[in-house]
Amino acid sequence: MTRLVLVLVLASVVTPRAHAQEDARAIFRRGVAALRDGRYEDAERAFVASYRADPRPATMCNLALTYDEQHETREAAEAYERCAATDEEGRFRAHAQERALALREELAREAALPVPPEPEVEPTEPEATPSASPFVEAPTTTNVPIVEHGAPTEAPSRSHTLAIVGGSVAALGAGAAALGAVFAGRSQDGLDTLVARHGSEGTVVLAEGSEDAALLQDARRDRRIAIGAYASGAVLGALGVTLIVLDLLQPSGTAVAAAPLPGGAMVTARVALR
Repeated sequence: MTRLVLVLVLASVVTPRAHAQEDARAIFRRGVAALRDGRYEDAERAFVASYRADPRPATMCNLALTYDEQHETREAAEAYERCAATDEEGRFRAHAQERALALREELAREAALPVPPEPEVEPTEPEATPSASPFVEAPTTTNVPIVEHGAPTEAPSRSHTLAIVGGSVAALGAGAAALGAVFAGRSQDGLDTLVARHGSEGTVVLAEGSEDAALLQDARRDRRIAIGAYASGAVLGALGVTLIVLDLLQPSGTAVAAAPLPGGAMVTARVALR
């Protein structure tokens, strides 16, 4: 019977404590949401109530941050000091100590300077600004780096698009020249065959429709194709080299380039240079 009474007494003590901690965590989450939204008065009330129910260092640190965002320097410094003193795990201690020291120095400077008279202005409601990240998992700082206007910036990387296109065009030119060499060789082989059959001196009359006449016609056709391929290869090669040079110089403006292809086709390209 004594053991049963003892268990009941312990359960009656532990259960309200657990409920209190659960309620404190819920209030703490509401305070974090209010702090992120810039509703500092709501955040302050939530963190104070949560800390009274369950005094955790994270709650005190968020309360200090709330005071800091409202420019309540003395209250923020005291809350940061309490946060650092109660943070046994050291998760927020370094930041809290650093911020508390900075606020104490600010209070000392304000105490040493004469207080200027306040100008008579109509009261206006201050605009809420988004606060820094609350102390939910790890400490953060409210200080934001300032970038001066006119500071040198890193130049954007060049894509070398013209060089890539120029290399491709030059490769097409080399291919056209190689094709011309193939047809030139075929034409020369046909002429060599005719010379071997009929000799190289004197005028030879070939009968129309004969095998030799067809061979001569094919040799002349291959020669025309070879000349066209050589010309196209030279133009494409020159165009490719030009595009590569333009990529190295990077001038401003628009470049227009055209090149003939075998068979009479024409390739025209308009390239915008930046």
